Amino acid sequence: MTEKGTVVYYDEGIDEEIFVQNELNLPKNFPKYKDFQKQVLKIISQDTILSNEIIVPYRIGRIMNIEGLDKSFYALRDDDFVGEEQEYITFYKLLLVKK
Repeated sequence: MTEKGTVVYYDEGIDEEIFVQNELNLPKNFPKYKDFQKQVLKIISQDTILSNEIIVPYRIGRIMNIEGLDKSFYALRDDDFVGEEQEYITFYKLLLVKK
């Protein structure tokens, strides 16, 4: 929560038809979830009920502490999704821009 609004970050569900077609109920197919799901960031403010969806790429594993909508914040790279494990941690510095 910031002074200008609340940030909501979530994984979107998978459509039932896509889930069945791709046999995502089978444990061997669990790693495919990210191919069909979206990570979404939305801003809820007093002026507008919801912002447009901001699709967050899966190479971003975690978003850290958004203190203000006009301030930079950090995200952690998801080495598992990228497919290369590093001996160091990669952070992304991000800033939301209103269009």
